[in-house]
Amino acid sequence: MILLNANRPKKNIIESEKRFRDVADSAPVMIWMSDVKNRTIYVNKPWTDFTGMDAEMLAGKTWTSIVHPEDVDRAIEKFKDSFNQLEPVTMTYPLKKKTGEYRWVLDTGIPRKLSDGIFLGYIGSVVDINDRKLR
Repeated sequence: MILLNANRPKKNIIESEKRFRDVADSAPVMIWMSDVKNRTIYVNKPWTDFTGMDAEMLAGKTWTSIVHPEDVDRAIEKFKDSFNQLEPVTMTYPLKKKTGEYRWVLDTGIPRKLSDGIFLGYIGSVVDINDRKLR
């Protein structure tokens, strides 16, 4: 006889969450996620290592607080347009490192949706392209 453990679904979710974080923190790119109100709810370890900001720190600010001041308006407009249309977005802009240095990055985001089409927010990756951009 097999006994069912009522806690198993919760345990599966916890294991899945841990596996996602392990993979995301090992990825060679910065990863971010936002909710349906465009609030940052997750960043991986490479993001935190690069910017010095974790998701809790970003909760009181927006990601644009570390975009170069000359590029903030353009970045906000482009992302807002894509977010409102639920379309993928790709942007390049200088992002501030925790050292205070700005580096050019390529930021790509796509809408996250459930299988029934319900919108959950965005997930994206950020890659440092500064050396390629300055060649």
